[in-house]
Amino acid sequence: MSSPMQQSQSSLVKVLKRALGKRCLVVLKRDLSVNGILRGFDQHLNLHIDNAVTTNPHTLEIETLGTIVLRGDSVLLVNCEDLVEKHEEE
Repeated sequence: MSSPMQQSQSSLVKVLKRALGKRCLVVLKRDLSVNGILRGFDQHLNLHIDNAVTTNPHTLEIETLGTIVLRGDSVLLVNCEDLVEKHEEE
């Protein structure tokens, strides 16, 4: 029988697998965010991001980061627009 923590991590892995190759917004601790293409992740939910960019919240300057790895325990949110199901209004 799996624990709630294992079930939660299993659900996250399923979502991250669907997000592979897609452009994502990753919100991090310390009021940071990164945009880029999710290329991979590991068992600690560290994220491998290509074409990463970040925006300075004070100056709104965009900084190109290139290829980066984000530590899983600093990630608060991953949002990929392509994963959101859109329902047409009837």
